[in-house]
Amino acid sequence: MFNSRSGALAVTDESYTHLLEILGDIHDITEVPDNLQDCFNAAKRGIFIVKDDCDELQEIEVRRNVAKYDLTRLDLTIAPTLACNFKCKYCYETPQSGVMTEGIQYSLLKFIEEQASRIKYLHVTWYGGEPLLAKDVIKRLSDAIISLCNQYDIQYYASIVSNGYLLDEDTISLLECVSVKQIQITLDGPRDTHNSRRICKTTTNSFDTIINNINLLLKNDKIQPSIRINVDKSNSDTVEDLISYLSSNLINHKIKIYLGKIEAHTDACKSIVSECYNSEDFADIVLNYGDLLSKYGFNESNKIPYPRTRLNYCPAEVLNAFVIDPKGYMYKCWNEVGDIQVSVGNINNGFSEILNSKNAAYVNRSVLNDLECRECKVLPLCMGGCPQSNKHTNVGHSCDQVKYMIQGVMKKYLENSR
Repeated sequence: MFNSRSGALAVTDESYTHLLEILGDIHDITEVPDNLQDCFNAAKRGIFIVKDDCDELQEIEVRRNVAKYDLTRLDLTIAPTLACNFKCKYCYETPQSGVMTEGIQYSLLKFIEEQASRIKYLHVTWYGGEPLLAKDVIKRLSDAIISLCNQYDIQYYASIVSNGYLLDEDTISLLECVSVKQIQITLDGPRDTHNSRRICKTTTNSFDTIINNINLLLKNDKIQPSIRINVDKSNSDTVEDLISYLSSNLINHKIKIYLGKIEAHTDACKSIVSECYNSEDFADIVLNYGDLLSKYGFNESNKIPYPRTRLNYCPAEVLNAFVIDPKGYMYKCWNEVGDIQVSVGNINNGFSEILNSKNAAYVNRSVLNDLECRECKVLPLCMGGCPQSNKHTNVGHSCDQVKYMIQGVMKKYLENSR
């Protein structure tokens, strides 16, 4: 049995069957027979049994709201530039030249300082475009943000999303100095596949440079790299070739490698709609992917993805989480960055100005008002799916792939535990 609210997985025997048979007649814990006490306590701990007056949906809603409106946490995705040295075929962004000005940087710092007395945790993700085209901005802002965090005793964590091409030893040292702990780098397949899909503006072979740079990160061992393999129908059959290559050419296997589902989020990438997998088909690919990683020795950081419970699908549904573009415009989802029409405000106007209807459209989204979600067995794992995708489907939910892979994942965990 798997409980999607607690995340508990259990193998049952006749004790549990007996417990279920007599449970309706038990009115107090003292009435549970001694030989079933351990079973009862385990089932209760895993939320396999609940009290008659327990409304689990209401409890989820309360916890969900607590997480949504938690003002002790601030989550910022900062794009210091929307320029990029790549022109990927499926990119949902419209590239824009220029970097964040010192004036916008100052406003961003004031925005953080305005909340500094109440926030306890600040997470910054550097994003783009290609953020490493604006290393000076990253350095200047990071130094100032870290100083604020030290002044107000705020726990700080930073990561970066990059194509990996501009990494070198000096850049890695810079990122280490400004407390970047994790970097996501994208590869779309082996050399020829990658180079034909993720087209670099300055070379026809970015693949070899990126592999070399990943090895620099693995050698440095201070910033944890992860590799995202963007997958659609046109390159899914090359994934094993890439994993095989990585197994032979990375200096060690201490790296997270995962699949990303390509989606047509904006008009800029409408041409690739027919190549995109739906969640159900993509779930099948992910299920088999764990065996592939094990086959090539990537076991340490790549266990089968155990389903995790969530209160909100992503930071877009959280009040105090924003994506900020180089001009200071603020968004709820990074798929919308650069599209000023859907921005929820501008960093120059401070926190109070973003308490508006555009922000509320994300934050007030309640999947519990959707009948299909309310009755879904995997609601606590999915929470209605991607809220940005829902805006385009005109329904309350856009089911996450976990819905279609839960049984397969549980079977694999049971097989591996025996």
